Amino acid sequence: MPLPLSIAIIPDGARRWARLSGVPLRHSYDLTFSKLLEILLTLKSADVSEAHVYLLSTFNLSRSDDDLLPCIASEIAFLRQLCLRGMLAGVHGNLSVVADRLDLGADYQSIAEQATHSAGELAVHTYVGYSFEWELTTKLERLYRKHGLSDVTSIVQSLARDKIDFLFRSGGSDTLSDFLPIQLRYASLFFTPRLFNELNGADVCNAVEAFKRSRPERRYGR
Repeated sequence: MPLPLSIAIIPDGARRWARLSGVPLRHSYDLTFSKLLEILLTLKSADVSEAHVYLLSTFNLSRSDDDLLPCIASEIAFLRQLCLRGMLAGVHGNLSVVADRLDLGADYQSIAEQATHSAGELAVHTYVGYSFEWELTTKLERLYRKHGLSDVTSIVQSLARDKIDFLFRSGGSDTLSDFLPIQLRYASLFFTPRLFNELNGADVCNAVEAFKRSRPERRYGR
C-alpha cells in the first residue's frame, strides 16, 4: 500500500504567457487557476493526500496594481472554488499585509475564515503574502507563548515536523523562491521550463508518478 504523498506546486509563468499570447493578464491568470484546479483534481488518483500551492509571496506585492489586481481577482475566484469543493485546508501567510496593499486583498481573510476540508478530498494548503521570515517569526512567537524559553526542543521539533515529498515548479526557474524551505528540505525537486498555462493534469501527474517509481525509502540520514 503506497504511502500518501504531500506535494508542493509553484505555478509560474502567467505574466510571460500573457505577453507571448497577446491576451489580457486576467485571461492568463484565469487559465492558470483553471488548469491548477484540473491538476489538483487529478492528483488525488496519484496517491496525493495533501498539496501546498504558492499563490503570492510578500515580494510579489512590490508589483504594480496593473499586475497585481488581475492575479488577486483570479486567485480569489480559485480559492472560492476550492471552498465549494471542500478542498481548502487553509490560506496561510501575512494576509494583513496583502489587505494593506490592495483593498481586494481583504477578501483573502474572509475566505481563510471559511476554509473547509471535507474527509476524502485532497487537502489543499494555499500561501498568500508568504515569506520564510513571516512563517518562522509567527511560529516562534506562537510556540514561545505556549512553551516559553524553557522548552526550546518543542519549538524546534514543531518547526521541523511537517515534510513535503515532492515539489513541482513551472516557468524555468530552478529555485524555491522562499517557499517552505524547512518543509522542503528532504523533497525531490522537479523544474520544467514550460509555462504553467502550457501544462495539463497529465504533465504533473506523470512527474509525480515518475518520482514515486524512483524514490528511495526515506532514510533521513540513517
